[in-house]
Amino acid sequence: MRKHEKKRDYKFKFEDSVSLLVFSGVLCFAVQGFADQKVDQLAKAESTQLEVRQKQVMEINKSLKNVIEENQRLSSHNKNLEMEVARLRNENVSGKGLYENLKKDHDSLNGNISQIQQKNQIYSQEINKLEQDIERLQLAKNDAVKEKRRLQEELSVADSRRDNKTNAVFQVASATDKEVKDRESKTMNILSRIDAFAEEDEQLRMDSARAHYNMGNIYYEKGEYEIAAREYYQAVTLMPNDPDAHYNLAFVSAEFLNDPKTAIKHYQTYLYLAPSAQDAHVVREKIMHEQLILKAKVDSPLEKE
Repeated sequence: MRKHEKKRDYKFKFEDSVSLLVFSGVLCFAVQGFADQKVDQLAKAESTQLEVRQKQVMEINKSLKNVIEENQRLSSHNKNLEMEVARLRNENVSGKGLYENLKKDHDSLNGNISQIQQKNQIYSQEINKLEQDIERLQLAKNDAVKEKRRLQEELSVADSRRDNKTNAVFQVASATDKEVKDRESKTMNILSRIDAFAEEDEQLRMDSARAHYNMGNIYYEKGEYEIAAREYYQAVTLMPNDPDAHYNLAFVSAEFLNDPKTAIKHYQTYLYLAPSAQDAHVVREKIMHEQLILKAKVDSPLEKE
């Protein structure tokens, strides 16, 4: 009884095992399919994420490349700007220097113009004074000439009378004693006027000489050396004891007019009037130099011996 029951128990267990085995196989197959599905899903998800990430990386690389290129462009532009700033600074410094030089030249030119205007004003005043003195002197000279002619005519008449008979001459002399005294008085007046004229002429001569000397300096500065030489020549004619006038005439004649004869003469006069001058040795050398080239030069039209 007990053995039969045991056999039935055993059969039951075998069927159960088979069922369990089948169930396990089905379950394993189901689990395997589910797992494969999950793996496929995960693989697809990861592939999608990878593609997205690759696209993101590509976009980032592209953006980074653009940023690098823009940075390079900005860096190059910045260098160009720095070079332009440096160039502008140099031009600014150069422009300032040019402006300062132009300003100095302008100020110097204005100063020279002012000096020339002052000199011209002084020379104009001297010339006006000289013209007035010349006019006054001319009037006095005309009066003196008229008086001299009148006296000469009277003396001529007296001489013709004196050529007559001796007796007639004595008669004329005794009869015109008062007239002779009048003539002597008039002659003294004329002489005094001539003396006064000589004093005025001396002052006028000095003023005229200085005026010619200054005009010579003006023409020398303007480069009109022939006219300057003429003015210096007038100065030494009116004022022969002025060493500076002789030196200027000699210098212009030697350096600009190729006239060694005039230069030697007035250099020597300069040394005679100013033997202790500081430039005496230089003037002597100039004389020797002009003497060496004298043979090939013509006489000066200003120097007439």
